[in-house]
Amino acid sequence: MSAPSPFGSIEPLRNSITPFQTSPASLGKGIGSTEEAQEKGGTFQNIFAKALDSANEACWTAGKDTDKLVSGKLENLHDMTINGAKAEVMLHLATQMCSKLSSATTTLFQMQL
Repeated sequence: MSAPSPFGSIEPLRNSITPFQTSPASLGKGIGSTEEAQEKGGTFQNIFAKALDSANEACWTAGKDTDKLVSGKLENLHDMTINGAKAEVMLHLATQMCSKLSSATTTLFQMQL
């Protein structure tokens, strides 16, 4: 008797995947209209705001954990370390995004028309 596979059957997964379908009319339209992008939440403003909000939330959580550590109320040092590392990465990412946005804006303003 052979041992059962630890990975199980992949047939249910394979059957649940649907192929990407597009209509012929939408192929030449590119990204789509501004209204469609705003409905889906995919505008640059929304994406940038969500990224900054998540960075702010990560920094706030790390600060809260630090306050708990200082007051002696922290229950799990491991979670504090993870939240601090996450906040550091998110803050670095937000700083890089702002820097790139500033650089792109400067380049646009310097273009000759």
